[in-house]
Amino acid sequence: MNAAPTMDLIEIRKAGLKALRNVLGEDGREMFLMMFSGTGDFTKERHELPQPTMEEAVAGINRLQEEGLKRGVHYMNAGEL
Repeated sequence: MNAAPTMDLIEIRKAGLKALRNVLGEDGREMFLMMFSGTGDFTKERHELPQPTMEEAVAGINRLQEEGLKRGVHYMNAGEL
């Protein structure tokens, strides 16, 4: 949080977009940003977003779970429901 004052506006924008993508994913980031732009048709435009392969999606999920575990977050497996 303290890094923002030493960053220029371009760096802050890049860091913000990266944080949104990391937390919400590509689709979620676009939906979030459209909430403030007042333009766009996410239903139509989402098909223009890069579509990850199954391997990329699984790798992304595993990466997010590993990062969460490092922060002490516990994820329930289907068997735990």
